[in-house]
Amino acid sequence: MASPLLLALLAIVPAAEPATAPETIWLEAEHLDGIRGYCWPMGKPEMKKTAGHWGLSGPGWAAEWNQGGESGFLSIACGADDDKAVVTKSIEIPAASRYFVWVRYGDWREQTERFQIRIEQNGAKPWEGKFGERAMVEEDNEMKLYWGWAFAWDNREVELKKGPAKLSLLSTTKEAVPRQIDVIVLTTDEKYRPRIKDRPRDPAWELLNEYRRVIPADLEPLARRKPDFALPASWQLRTFRDRGFLYLWNMNADDALNSWLGNKPNAVRVPFNVGDKTVRDGFERLYAGKTDVPIFSDPRIVPTFHGVGPIIFAADAKTGELSEAGKRFAQWLDANPQRQWAGMMNYAGERPLGDKGIQAFQKYRDRFVGSIAGESLGYFYVDAAKMKAATANAKTRRELVAAFAPLAIEANREKYRKVYGKDLDANSFADVISCLSVGNIVFAPMLSEWGSRTLGYESSAATSS
Repeated sequence: MASPLLLALLAIVPAAEPATAPETIWLEAEHLDGIRGYCWPMGKPEMKKTAGHWGLSGPGWAAEWNQGGESGFLSIACGADDDKAVVTKSIEIPAASRYFVWVRYGDWREQTERFQIRIEQNGAKPWEGKFGERAMVEEDNEMKLYWGWAFAWDNREVELKKGPAKLSLLSTTKEAVPRQIDVIVLTTDEKYRPRIKDRPRDPAWELLNEYRRVIPADLEPLARRKPDFALPASWQLRTFRDRGFLYLWNMNADDALNSWLGNKPNAVRVPFNVGDKTVRDGFERLYAGKTDVPIFSDPRIVPTFHGVGPIIFAADAKTGELSEAGKRFAQWLDANPQRQWAGMMNYAGERPLGDKGIQAFQKYRDRFVGSIAGESLGYFYVDAAKMKAATANAKTRRELVAAFAPLAIEANREKYRKVYGKDLDANSFADVISCLSVGNIVFAPMLSEWGSRTLGYESSAATSS
């Protein structure tokens, strides 16, 4: 039992102050001021040039996606030989403290990608942190070996005062590679160790995450009326002819003809496509002659051929007859009436289908899920001068839609006239599956009105994705 003297001493010792929550400023690079144009580090030479400025980069493709993607959807970059690029941001330092300045950026294999961050405050000497002088990700990392670069995190420390500050991101050297910056973080959290896009500890998020586990019974809602979370019918997810989930899998017609569409007894008997030759050879040996194949024998796998529209049925320009792959595929559809099919038109040019191709398409059209337009409304190109003239007086998003919708519709209609030789449907978007990617920024907010009424997105085919 504690003595009276010890109890008295404990009573006058003040309780320990609760630990101060860390302060954090999270800056998406694309939100900095002074960004101009674009710069894509993995693009063609003309796509990665800047002159004294940083440009938008992204959203990236497979290299970025394999690494968790870019924070906030985008990043910025400057050209390899640009030693004068600068962007800035006015920020408010919430508390005087030691801050860790973290940056997520592209770390190129066996190259430097030097850049600087400068922070200026009145009455204090400007601070500058140098980055990209050494590899932060080991040079034999699989991302670096495959893509030539990997996203890396690095940090520097700085003492800052409470109050306003100006942050600058600069390139002051010429490099062999562009500089690509994803996000900048200032935090007092000395335990913060980001791996992909992890954010520093935040008490508010910790509370909200606790609510995911259980919401306190006595918590008073901020809303006066309790919302009804039952979605209206118009918001319900729709699928192709209400057949549920389908997986559109790219197929190569020539490969298919030599395998699952062919007559070889030892061929894999279900639609499949495996790109890597070594893996494909092993796959075909393992499943030779079989119809029970993991993943690919599932009827939800939809063979999808590359080209505009139902390209698998394109007839020979000289003979007018279906190709051998087209004939075999028609036989396969007849033998598998429960299976669907599709097209994927990315970057493909128009090719006339021919009369017999159109006949085959119409015979199996009720099972044609659609033609994917990855990263595009439909891979048609509106004349820039016409677009500029049509939108010259538009002052709202609704007016923009009204101006460019007729041009887009006509451009898509003209595209399919080249494929079918005529207007096959009143709605030229009937079979188009727009997968907008970056175009979501522009078009997704409009699709509920523009899509359903103007483009016919409520057609059974176009709502399949």
